[in-house]
Amino acid sequence: MRQLSGELLLTALDLGAQDTYLGRILTMLALAHPETSREQIAAWSLQDIIIELLTLRAISFGPELAGYVACPACGARLEFTLPIPPVVESLHKSKSTIQRCAIGETNFTMRAVTAADLFSVNTIPDLPSARKRLLASCIRETNDEGTDKEIYAELERPDFMRLALRTFEQLQSSSEISIDLQCAECSRAHAIDLDLGRFVWTEVRHAASRLMREVHELASAYGWQEASILAMSSNRRNAYLEMAR
Repeated sequence: MRQLSGELLLTALDLGAQDTYLGRILTMLALAHPETSREQIAAWSLQDIIIELLTLRAISFGPELAGYVACPACGARLEFTLPIPPVVESLHKSKSTIQRCAIGETNFTMRAVTAADLFSVNTIPDLPSARKRLLASCIRETNDEGTDKEIYAELERPDFMRLALRTFEQLQSSSEISIDLQCAECSRAHAIDLDLGRFVWTEVRHAASRLMREVHELASAYGWQEASILAMSSNRRNAYLEMAR
């Protein structure tokens, strides 16, 4: 895996700025894994995508996530620091990719959702239809190796739909990152779900903007080309910046 730095960091910003939320995540991972196509990464489970995104974040910006959220009760600023290695280890241990279920005489196997599954329902306007399509794409087999049409028919049954939804949520829960925080202002405790994709993308934007300012400053001071400046290590670039200032 390559870290997002130098030219690769600016490329991530250029491509991601024109992309969707999920597309930005795939863009960052595709740049970090040049041997793997974007389509192949889209076929990974969301659990694997979260693990890879955490790993990319650690090698690019450091092994701790540090940030803040607003208290849901009073709006006060709640700061947090989350070490990445134990989170990755926990996600690996809790990862579940397939669950087998039975309801009456009906059996089915559900797999974890992928990014490609989510892309496939983006254009479906109403929530019930999108939900049914998403569930059907994750159900891999029924008693008779049913076709998509037969799976859709099963999902019309309220008991089958409830079990499918519960199984889907159980599979996805292992890819969620929750932070327990207590507000110093109102003393209320909260379990905050971390939006990792948005968090990392925000860091990429800030780091890329900082890098462009450094390139501008060094190019103005020494007349160097952008490519030459980006090829420098951060330590060397900082040393020249100190002298230029």
